[in-house]
Amino acid sequence: MLIFSGVGLLLVDLTKQNLDPKNKALVQALASQADLRAVIDSQDKIIKKLRRQAKSSASAGKSSDDESGSRKSDTPGGSPMAGRGNITGSGSGTNSIVASNGSFGYQYRKSSSNQQPQVYQGMLSYAKSDEQALIRSLIIELKPVVAATMTPCLPAFVLLMCIRHCDHLNDDFRVRSLLHEAINGVKKAIKKRYDDAECVSLWLSNCVQLLHLLKQYSGEEIYMSKNTEQQNQQCLRNFDLTEYRNIINDLAIQIYQNLVRILDGKLQPMIALVEYAPTLSLTLSVDSH
Repeated sequence: MLIFSGVGLLLVDLTKQNLDPKNKALVQALASQADLRAVIDSQDKIIKKLRRQAKSSASAGKSSDDESGSRKSDTPGGSPMAGRGNITGSGSGTNSIVASNGSFGYQYRKSSSNQQPQVYQGMLSYAKSDEQALIRSLIIELKPVVAATMTPCLPAFVLLMCIRHCDHLNDDFRVRSLLHEAINGVKKAIKKRYDDAECVSLWLSNCVQLLHLLKQYSGEEIYMSKNTEQQNQQCLRNFDLTEYRNIINDLAIQIYQNLVRILDGKLQPMIALVEYAPTLSLTLSVDSH
């Protein structure tokens, strides 16, 4: 760094001499480069110093953890309370400590790190003003290549979570608006890629999945009998979406028929080629004789 600083000072002195404009500009550029190199060297030294400090701090932390672990192991049974009685685990998330003579007993909670995992409600809230953006991102602009990297039928599950939140709020207008926009969104996505088998199959699977989810969480006895207790607790409470289930069912049939049409168009040339191949081989064999 000292070398580059000296070079920079020398170049600065040269710029003060009576040089022609071209040489003076060159000397100024070299001086700036030398100053920049000096700054880089200074920053490198600071980075190395910080790395050494971080490494030493990590080593000190590890050694302190080892010491605390060794202190715990010095107590019989690995616990500071083990000398007072026998510790028996409990499936309810507590530990029972019983004295050796059986004269007393009490319980204490485990540490917070061993608490039960958080239970999610399976709802997704959204602002009414974001409904159009939600449908556009989730359905209209979703490409099959992107959907292939996500959880299968993710749009259907996201829509169900939004519907459950609307049901939780008892917002009839919002749930009907969401389903209406979702159905129209699927129609727009199919219309944009009417001859794309991947796109059509993507929305066929999502429509069928959403239809099954609406049945499963409808709260009807015929479907609740096959649910778990937790699933029955998450059933819809305020809305009967039978009308929309029929619409989604009809839409799925239309998408299926379109998919059959696409696949038939792709397979017919192959079938014709297979049927023509034996005739062609027979004709060639007769001509060769």
